[in-house]
Amino acid sequence: MRTNTLTNSFICVTCLVCHTAWCLAQEQKPFAILKGQKGEVSCVAFSPDSKVLASGGWDGTVRIWDVATGKEKATLKGHSTGIKVVAFSSDGKTLAVGAGRGSDEQKVTILDLGTGKIKAKFTKEKDFQGAECLAFSPDGKILAVGTWAGKDDENLELWDVETGKVKFTLKGHEAGVSCLAFSPDGKTLASGSADETYKLWEVSTGKLKSTLKVQLNVELHVMFSSDNETVVAFASFEKIKLWEVMTGKEKTTLKSEHWWPHGLSFSPDGKTVTTVGWDAVDGVTVDRVDVATGKLKTALKLDASIDRGHSVLSPDGKILVSGLGGFADVEVTLWSIPAAKKVDK
Repeated sequence: MRTNTLTNSFICVTCLVCHTAWCLAQEQKPFAILKGQKGEVSCVAFSPDSKVLASGGWDGTVRIWDVATGKEKATLKGHSTGIKVVAFSSDGKTLAVGAGRGSDEQKVTILDLGTGKIKAKFTKEKDFQGAECLAFSPDGKILAVGTWAGKDDENLELWDVETGKVKFTLKGHEAGVSCLAFSPDGKTLASGSADETYKLWEVSTGKLKSTLKVQLNVELHVMFSSDNETVVAFASFEKIKLWEVMTGKEKTTLKSEHWWPHGLSFSPDGKTVTTVGWDAVDGVTVDRVDVATGKLKTALKLDASIDRGHSVLSPDGKILVSGLGGFADVEVTLWSIPAAKKVDK
């Protein structure tokens, strides 16, 4: 009788585990798969309202997608070589497209998304390493361009969008610049570099305001709070830091469990930081961290056995794009990020 009881208990537990695994598998289905880009999709950017997605690939095309349906809206051509980075203007009407280092063109193209036509092409006569990251100022008049140039090169510049001329060369990073973000009021630019620093710059003068030292020299990500007072960024493989924009002083350190961080977003009310990252055990995970308490909850987890490539969060933190920068046969997929209701880690 005891044997039967143990057997039945084992069967019940096994069924429960299998049922739980089945449910999680159901939750992990993407709501859209982006098809059409030939070869590897190297970069994506969401429009500020998270309703439109732009993707760039090594086929030299930029494709515009409807996020809700996953359907392609337009294909924009103009580059004969691979696309490294794309960035929307704050009104979602203009797209900056950058060819990466090693490209034959090494230029930045400004596209009008209403007409699909090229508005301008920017390039430098010498020593332009190709765009590594791009960011429009909130008024759309300035384009920040970061490159992978070294210490003695011009790796961060502010370009006038109307004229295509360089307004300021921002000197201070000792290695390539990999991420950029303007504050919502447009007064401050944050940049992250492989020299293991983030820097805050005064946009009106191009002067350095403060340097934020970290312990992470790859996959840097930075953004501002909606009130312009706080900047948040990955500071190491296990930490997220928040700094005061005015003083550059550290406000708090939050836990992160991503071995390889991919991106982050800040909730409009400043209460939650959403992060996405990858590790060999858990695969791609999306976590939400409460700024006040530091508590972390997993909102989405994708199977580690499936190669998801690089991942990007939407500005509102509700959608994940995975499968970037992988092999040509890796599908680029859209996932809904549910409200975090799971047990704290």
